[in-house]
Amino acid sequence: MLCVPLCLFASAFLIVPTDWVAARSGNLYLMNLGYGTKLVDKKCEVLIYGDSGAMIGADPGLIQARTGLSTCNIAEFQGMTRVNGTLPLDLFLAHNPRPRYLIFLYAPANLQIPFTWAGVATFEAISFRVKQRPGMGTLLLLAAHPLETLGWAQNGLRLILFHILSPPAPVEMLHAREERNGQLRIPSARTLTACEQQLFLVVPDANRLAAMRKQYATGGTQVLIDAIPTADCDPNNAWNEAHLNGAIDNDPHLHFPFYAFTKEGLGHTNDLGSRLISAMLADQMKQQARVGARPPL
Repeated sequence: MLCVPLCLFASAFLIVPTDWVAARSGNLYLMNLGYGTKLVDKKCEVLIYGDSGAMIGADPGLIQARTGLSTCNIAEFQGMTRVNGTLPLDLFLAHNPRPRYLIFLYAPANLQIPFTWAGVATFEAISFRVKQRPGMGTLLLLAAHPLETLGWAQNGLRLILFHILSPPAPVEMLHAREERNGQLRIPSARTLTACEQQLFLVVPDANRLAAMRKQYATGGTQVLIDAIPTADCDPNNAWNEAHLNGAIDNDPHLHFPFYAFTKEGLGHTNDLGSRLISAMLADQMKQQARVGARPPL
């Protein structure tokens, strides 16, 4: 009796992280998981890493048009960055030329580093970890989070059961990020009509942010750590201004009109918001060049 659940649990580690499951899952995030880790010898003079607000909001095409620098967006969603930290970024850097600019772009609520797994979806992130880092290190990490790991195995096996006869998703869905150099757009996202009155009172870890700058500012790479602008009606704005300014590089922290955001996730923008974020990043790099940090763009 004990062997059956144990065998099922073990089988999840072999089957759930496969491309076969992702292609039939109906989950756009899972289908396009780890976009940056699939790139080899890709020239990205501007490299963007961060959470889903960055993945959806930073448009490489617009940034490249404004700066003349080849741009790639390898950001992942919140759960990925909390479970795996900078692993997707590190895997990219191991197989591609170093960027001229590396921009870490997070929603203010995600700038509290180190991350915890509490309150975020971890299914895709655990699948990525098992696939990319099989071995004792991953087993020890998952053993420290037993509820999330058991939930991952259960949800993965249920997903297989429900979709075992499903055909794979269309090619355009499986390669949605490739068409835009990593940006993932959500066409069905609904525009925000009012801000939620929910407080995320986060104090960035200045020491950790400094360590990130030091770790990645090598080989000619300039590191920028930015906070995604918030809606002008966000109740956290006063707190963010008091605690983010001085800790982030896009200082002062900006606010965009609420109708530049969607209801689909923290810091998620629509096309208008994406244009605003992309212009902000491009102008930031131009400013860096003007003050002598880099040759003029």
